[in-house]
Amino acid sequence: MQHTGSSAQNWIRRAQIVAGRGPGYLLRFGRWQLWRAFQARARWPRPTVDLFRHLDLDRPGLVAVAEALERGDRPAAETALVEHLAARPRPRFFFGEDDREAMRRVVSTSVQQATIAAAEEVCQRRFRFRGQPPVQFDGRIDWRARPGGNVDWTWDLNRHGYFVTLGRAYWYTGEERFCETFCHVLLDWIAQNATGVTQPATHSVFEVAARLHNWLWAFAHFRAAPTFQRRACIPFLRSLFDQARYLEANLEHHATNNHLLLESWVLAWVGLTFPEFRRASHWRERGLRVFYRQVREQVAPDGVHREQATLYHFIVTQALLSLDLWLAGNGLSLPDDVADHLRRMHTFARAVRKPDGTFPLLGDSARSDSFLVFDPVAAGEAWLDRGSQIPRTADLDEGGIWLVGPALACDYRQRPFDVGVLASQAFVSSGHFVMRHGEGEHQSYAHVDCGFFGHEPVPNHGHADALSLVLHAYGHTLLPDAGAYGYYLGLDWRAYFRGTRAHNTVLVDGEDQSELLGIRHVGRVARTALRRWFSSPAFDLVDGSHDGYTRLPDPVVHRRVVLFVKGEAPYWLVLDHLTGSGTHQVTALFHLAPAMRWHQDEGGRVHAWLEDGAALHLLPGQGGRLSTQVVCGATQPIQGWVSPESGERLLAPTVCYTWDGPLPLLLATVLFPEPRRGAFDVRLSPLTPAEGEVGLVVTGPSGEDVALWRAAPGPMEADSCRAWGEMAVWRRSPQGRVQAALLVQGTSLETTDRPLITAPSPQTVLWSAGRIHRIESYDSNRVSGP
Repeated sequence: MQHTGSSAQNWIRRAQIVAGRGPGYLLRFGRWQLWRAFQARARWPRPTVDLFRHLDLDRPGLVAVAEALERGDRPAAETALVEHLAARPRPRFFFGEDDREAMRRVVSTSVQQATIAAAEEVCQRRFRFRGQPPVQFDGRIDWRARPGGNVDWTWDLNRHGYFVTLGRAYWYTGEERFCETFCHVLLDWIAQNATGVTQPATHSVFEVAARLHNWLWAFAHFRAAPTFQRRACIPFLRSLFDQARYLEANLEHHATNNHLLLESWVLAWVGLTFPEFRRASHWRERGLRVFYRQVREQVAPDGVHREQATLYHFIVTQALLSLDLWLAGNGLSLPDDVADHLRRMHTFARAVRKPDGTFPLLGDSARSDSFLVFDPVAAGEAWLDRGSQIPRTADLDEGGIWLVGPALACDYRQRPFDVGVLASQAFVSSGHFVMRHGEGEHQSYAHVDCGFFGHEPVPNHGHADALSLVLHAYGHTLLPDAGAYGYYLGLDWRAYFRGTRAHNTVLVDGEDQSELLGIRHVGRVARTALRRWFSSPAFDLVDGSHDGYTRLPDPVVHRRVVLFVKGEAPYWLVLDHLTGSGTHQVTALFHLAPAMRWHQDEGGRVHAWLEDGAALHLLPGQGGRLSTQVVCGATQPIQGWVSPESGERLLAPTVCYTWDGPLPLLLATVLFPEPRRGAFDVRLSPLTPAEGEVGLVVTGPSGEDVALWRAAPGPMEADSCRAWGEMAVWRRSPQGRVQAALLVQGTSLETTDRPLITAPSPQTVLWSAGRIHRIESYDSNRVSGP
């Protein structure tokens, strides 16, 4: 684990990292800290007492408010303000009072019932967050509660996402008690939580933004509710104003990751939603200016958010999508280049999603988050492809329906559903490669990570996961990414889930690929290089390397080639080539899904399966030369855990293939999924090619595949076949007839029967059904980076 060593050394290293960010960062961070210190001493902002001083009373809609104030009738002014906000047609939120009946019709009964049940729990002051057991408050809510020591739980309690749940339940049922609960909890929170840098609920600027985001949705639900108008609207506006001006004054300009992006987005949205405030135009203009700039800086050319964490990519995509919808509903629009970023971000979100609708938990990710209020893939398809008959690949969730509205939701549901339209796709700038084959929800899927560690200015959410993979087949995730668990649930656990041990890649000498320090900091990071990518009807291939282990006393370079063999029974061949000097311990790690059972055979073969579900064969090409161990739930060192949700820790069997000895080393592993245990008889037979080459025969239900690979193009010969190139693969039917062949960076491939492929110069070629097809591939030694 990289956190070992003296704390003094770690602090010195962290100080060097912070200083290395340059004078611009130090200036921004120092100025922000000085401003925060001044606010603490001055106890700013003071609580708003006279709300009307902060309103633009010259607006036409506030005439009645101004007249009442001139008469000295403050109760009448408050009533006029509340009535104005309840009845105004503009600005329009995503839905209005005229959509109430339509929303009840378009949201399914089962979804409505689940939301009402969740709202009932809030009425009883029972809260569920982050995988923790429900917490019941019998008296006043303890806004500092932290079950299990999970600070994320405390954040969720104070983010007020359940206000939106109460609002939807109110619209579904018309029962005023949901509004009464909202008002009671809201007023209790306001009474116990002042706004300021010294206040726990507002010290974190990001948490203020997260809360205001939910308050905007809650206001749209309750603004016309009699109980809210009578009891809580004015206190709501006072507190919202205090938090918005605090947000404006404390934007984290030094935290140029999702923090600054989302904080500025919420600030702009408050200004857009409440033009009645005098500061509204400043909030709107400043928020949009910063937000657009951050989108341009934080989104890579291929549309991937640079933090390399899928959760944050989905959250940022959600922010852009909801702003686009809101602006369009009010006669405005995104700048053209920002709209292009949205489309590219949506393309990646749709491509990276697995066939079951979940996404791989890359970087600091969890399956859900209180900031992620709808599925941006389905909502994006409904909005961005509106008016078309392009097949949809997802179903609108409840949040998505409330976002796009009942009419667009109905139109979207009429479009044909076809996950099969999603093909293999590369996102080269960010190093993400998605392999797909098959139809419908049982489509085979893999994600291979050949990208940079994280967003260089603030790499807090990156993981040491270079060249890791995620595998999904026959409706189930079989090799997951481990997730993030939590920032403050123990440094050892944080180090594990950030580290290489938690990912499906190769561990050398027990060290992380990147130099991880503390909860968030990182020193020297592994740099990845994409060597080759191509996709064809029969094969996909990713070939990449990283230099993370060149910092070892005896440097090591890890290269990984992942070949996807398609067909009726698709599978993956993983080749790990480790070069360097000296003797090392090399471990190839494959984390199985938590519910999988397993059995180990001779030669290191591991067969894993889900009860009444898919199964996976793990077949090592050098089984007799490797130490094979399946580790589950170990703590010394930590190994064999995954975390689908924040604060959740599940046992996960981890297959560890270990080599102790000199380099270079070639490891070959076949990952062969099947729809159920015992469905396929799969065998792996190693060949004996020349030194430095890999030769394998994979026998499965579709026949027999022969694969040869070497680190650089050259002559290869095995199994009565000869080739010149870097890789050669050919498939024979059960009757022995060659059905397809692949030659990578080669000039010739021939069998005893006849030559199959000849080329004048090294190239990648597919032979199928007697025809030769040249494959367009991305070939580069470019080092990937932000």
